Amino acid sequence: MSDISLDIGQIVGGPEIAQLDLDALYGEAKEPTRPVSEHECKHTQVSLQRLDSTSAPALAEHMGTVSEQKLAFQTFLHEVAPFIWLIDSCGEFWFALEEAVGPTRAILSTKLPPEGYVKLGHPAILTNQGTLEARIGGELGFDPAFNADYPWVLTNASGRYGIGMGRTSVHLENVKELLSGFGINVCTIMY
Repeated sequence: MSDISLDIGQIVGGPEIAQLDLDALYGEAKEPTRPVSEHECKHTQVSLQRLDSTSAPALAEHMGTVSEQKLAFQTFLHEVAPFIWLIDSCGEFWFALEEAVGPTRAILSTKLPPEGYVKLGHPAILTNQGTLEARIGGELGFDPAFNADYPWVLTNASGRYGIGMGRTSVHLENVKELLSGFGINVCTIMY
């Protein structure tokens, strides 16, 4: 549990104070630690969504339905194609399914997309924002074998915004708390 909590509506002192609080919560906004492909600069995920008061209840409902494991395809889908997520420089949570782009359309991506397709990683989430800076990123996957009570697992498994950027378990726990505030309950794994 983090000692840091933030209510943007209660910030006094202007954007500089808000920036410091976001840095403490999620880490400093930084450029990706590895090169970004040409495709990631030109395309964004079809499934891209910002977490807000409209999308959060729908995501929570979807995750709950998957957790009940009533439909095999939903369970399979999220075991092989996790959501990728990040906190952008403004502190917004963005998420999308892991996708690849090809000559004619986007597809769900596994670790190795088929020939002719290029995986869209975390930087593609930011393609339309004018900056590639983000605070922290990772994956949100379904793994009931890891924790039956909380089968959705939030990780910092992003090679460009999560691992090797000086992010701590506190930063990841703060993201977990953000999700919890929207009624989305997860467990965490820090790499």
